[in-house]
Amino acid sequence: MDGKAPGNIDYAANPELRGLTTGQVMDADRAELQWELQPGSRRRLNGAAMGMCAEDLFVNECAKRGLLVLLDLHRLAGAKDIPELWYDADYPEASVLRAWRTIVLRYRGCWNVFAADLNNEPHGRASWGDGSIATDWQLAAERIGKVVLEANPKLLIFVEGVETNAVVQPGENCWWGGHIAAAKKAPVVLPVADKLVYSPHVYGPDVHKQPYFADPQFPANMPDIWMRHFGFCKAEGLGPAICFGEWGGWGGEGPDRVWQDALASWMTENDVTDSFYWCLNPNSGDTGGVLQDDWRTPHKHKLEIIARAHPNPTKWEPSGTEVLAAAPAPEDTVVDAGVDPAAAAPAPAAAAAQAAAAPAETAAAPAPPAGRLVFESDMLAAYLVNDWQEGGTVPCAQYEVKVTNTTGSPLVGLRVLLEGVTDIVKSWNCKDEGAVPDVEGGLWAFGLPEWCAATGLQPGAVYTMGAIVKGPAPTSFQVELVATAAGDE
Repeated sequence: MDGKAPGNIDYAANPELRGLTTGQVMDADRAELQWELQPGSRRRLNGAAMGMCAEDLFVNECAKRGLLVLLDLHRLAGAKDIPELWYDADYPEASVLRAWRTIVLRYRGCWNVFAADLNNEPHGRASWGDGSIATDWQLAAERIGKVVLEANPKLLIFVEGVETNAVVQPGENCWWGGHIAAAKKAPVVLPVADKLVYSPHVYGPDVHKQPYFADPQFPANMPDIWMRHFGFCKAEGLGPAICFGEWGGWGGEGPDRVWQDALASWMTENDVTDSFYWCLNPNSGDTGGVLQDDWRTPHKHKLEIIARAHPNPTKWEPSGTEVLAAAPAPEDTVVDAGVDPAAAAPAPAAAAAQAAAAPAETAAAPAPPAGRLVFESDMLAAYLVNDWQEGGTVPCAQYEVKVTNTTGSPLVGLRVLLEGVTDIVKSWNCKDEGAVPDVEGGLWAFGLPEWCAATGLQPGAVYTMGAIVKGPAPTSFQVELVATAAGDE
């Protein structure tokens, strides 16, 4: 794993994580990993044992709170987009297998590390069941799963779907990692029985407007689509469990709330007892978070959706040095103990009761963003979240930009401008308008994201976007006010 600082962490609330290295971003108890097979700095911090890194501290803190951890290979490198396949030119399959073995052996003794999600969101060229060594995700999942189970035979193996593949499955629009229809003909076979979990990703209109969301019958048309994409496993008794690895959205109102309510009902009706709701942290541009912008207060409507989806989730409990899954689950879902469960506080049931009793929508004082303030004006504050050298020579940096509408009118045409920038690796929660032509030294423009472009940024509202800059750091961050909403002057 790499020697970079983790992102998406509120350091004000978690000062013990500042300065630790990480190869992951951590949302709830789905621990996302990126492989950068370089030696990282593992410095002692706040009395932590020498050699402890952010991953170790995260797993230990989850154990103390009675939280299970799913390891997830989320991307191959921090500055790269999610790859179509489970490998690329820089990280061949042999490196991926070696990395999985390393991370599984490292946490083999941790009772709360219970599963491994082998690869995040195969899509594009990724196929299923066509026999191609280069692209067939079903075959690759078997190879990777074998390595993981050799390192720890007690882990559950989560296998996501693919986007689409005309050879063995219908060409209907689906999500990255969402389509497991081909598993009916070409199931994943693992060397240890009862360890396979199919883990599709599925989202609603807030993330992408699939054609079937415009169907006049929406959302009544969705159960048939879900059954074709993944639900048949349960309906036809094919064996592997179904656990959504990602689902969610802003979901406050409108079509996405309708969609989330429909999926929650579908899960209850089809006995899908567990899932991972995306996501905990509030700075996801696609979905927002369960937490509000203060990183402390949950959104009440999201807790309600999750409770509707899983009124009877799988129960488990610490027992001596083991964690036992209560029915329904096979006996071999016991995982080894490396942390004393007696020290865990509180137990999951108690934690859930405490969360339910806490006021949901009363916001605490806002916490400062993760990162160092590098630019500030009347409407804008820019923070450096992380920086590193690509290939040891090319500077890269991740920035978080917060814009506050201090005017008395909605701002529809608002743009954020980064001066001195000529290359953006990726951006989120914004419309990347690209480089502004004929500007000496470089200028990059970002518009409002689709979810608020039509209504604009409301008076007093705060909007946050993020970007990874490759090359020299921005010389300035600016807000450009192109126009106000119709009817306002």
